[in-house]
Amino acid sequence: MKVSVYREPCILVEATELVYAWVNQLPMEHPATDQGFYIPTEEVLRIRDGICQFLNPEDTEVQFFFRSIPFGGESGQRTCIARCLVYNTLEFGHPDPDDMAKALAKAWDREMQEPISISGIDQYSVSFATGNPGEFLPLSREFAKLPLPTTYQLQLLDVFSHYQTYIQRLADLLRPAASRLSELLQPWVMKAQSRLNQWEEYLSEDNVEEFFFQSYHMKVKAPDEIELALHYFLPRSGMLHVAYSGRIARMLLGIAMEVGVKEQKKEELSEREYSALRLIANPDRVAMLQAMMHEPMSGQELIQKLGLNSGSVFRDLNSMCNADLLIREIGKGKSIYRTNYPLVQSLFQRTLRIIAPEEDG
Repeated sequence: MKVSVYREPCILVEATELVYAWVNQLPMEHPATDQGFYIPTEEVLRIRDGICQFLNPEDTEVQFFFRSIPFGGESGQRTCIARCLVYNTLEFGHPDPDDMAKALAKAWDREMQEPISISGIDQYSVSFATGNPGEFLPLSREFAKLPLPTTYQLQLLDVFSHYQTYIQRLADLLRPAASRLSELLQPWVMKAQSRLNQWEEYLSEDNVEEFFFQSYHMKVKAPDEIELALHYFLPRSGMLHVAYSGRIARMLLGIAMEVGVKEQKKEELSEREYSALRLIANPDRVAMLQAMMHEPMSGQELIQKLGLNSGSVFRDLNSMCNADLLIREIGKGKSIYRTNYPLVQSLFQRTLRIIAPEEDG
């Protein structure tokens, strides 16, 4: 297996994160680590203010691309149009924003050669899956499935119907900020080279399938090639895109992510586990978990089998994947879902041990 490490950051992605936080007055992440790879919060704020001086937060175009969009109902999750554009796929090797915009546009053109269905949305992007050849999947119907206000559904429909125009417009908007960011970020890029070396060594070992399952909860065959780049302003994030029938896996890893799989402490539940418990406390979601217990199913198959509302099923699949209750499997360009029974079993066992530790053993 070939491991390709990209030493220069994706400036269009990094600038997008800084401007998104600036426009919406969001706090910047501060990882609890003493390894020295991440950028300290005070330095992040200095860099952010240094590049955002070229933009007016009230400008109509800035607001269009970066205004925070709520989705998922009570979950409180948010995204923006700029994020949906730059994370549509992971294209590395293009430090220059214009080059990356062109690469993203070409990748989207390739995707559009086949019918496209929408399989989810998270805080970074819309998830697309390839439909069957000749299948009728109008984008308008697909975007209407998203758990978003109608106004934002229509905006995203327009953006992805004219993807090349909008991604280039975003690159043009961010060009002055991105140029300044390349200069300000360079000392931290040099410091991060040792982190890249650690990841390159780890991923070259024969444990990739376990890493994908433990970190992304995806069962995928070890790819022929892995492409890796670091994310500087989302230091604890980890993103994975499997392309070309599973042959290439592209990974964008936060600078503060520990190399390898970190074992979960057993003494306390994580926030994700608390989210899983809240999701399970619903009869429709329990029925979905039961239906996907013995065989993976698509969202449409669940709707037909259980007679549930399509919008609710779509939102619940997304939420349960985020909470690890489901394993998303990729086959023939489609996303299907299976109940993560080992996790459900472990969750309740751990909860009992925490509630009544004296009963353990």
